[in-house]
Amino acid sequence: MQQENNINLLVQKFIYLYQTEFHNVGFNTRGFYLDGSGNQYHYVLPEKEIKVNVDSIIKSTIAMLDADSSEWFTTADDNTKPTDLFRNLNLCSHKASSLKLKLTTEIIEDLASSPIIEVEQFIMDAGWKTSYILFYHAELDVYKRILLASCGNTNKLNTSIFTDGLLKTLTP
Repeated sequence: MQQENNINLLVQKFIYLYQTEFHNVGFNTRGFYLDGSGNQYHYVLPEKEIKVNVDSIIKSTIAMLDADSSEWFTTADDNTKPTDLFRNLNLCSHKASSLKLKLTTEIIEDLASSPIIEVEQFIMDAGWKTSYILFYHAELDVYKRILLASCGNTNKLNTSIFTDGLLKTLTP
């Protein structure tokens, strides 16, 4: 019961998060989460951990390439249980920042319903830099991930009117 109350308090604190990540198979994966108060949660996954997850990375990349943009939330990697997210945040190094994440229901709904388009520029063997918004979906009790942009080996862009402003504001 106490753990459930703690999870509920954390969900209220982290209704939404921004995540940016860079990864390249054979190297490390690094990135950070940003909460609505400007706190950054940085992480680095060493190469040995990535090798364990190569199949998962390949599957999620194929799913992202093949996904119908109107079904942005259907891949397994786009849904995260709150307990898993909070465990990961607890493992991150924390620092305060001047970056601020302020989202409304209108912005999240627009991002979630906007098509994801492929951008023509393609760089072979460049790795990936991805930017997402994660928001808590109460009915499903999961955090859903919305792609804002992906560049490198694959280039995709969320066509929401809010995407450009969020990326300019949130990219350090």
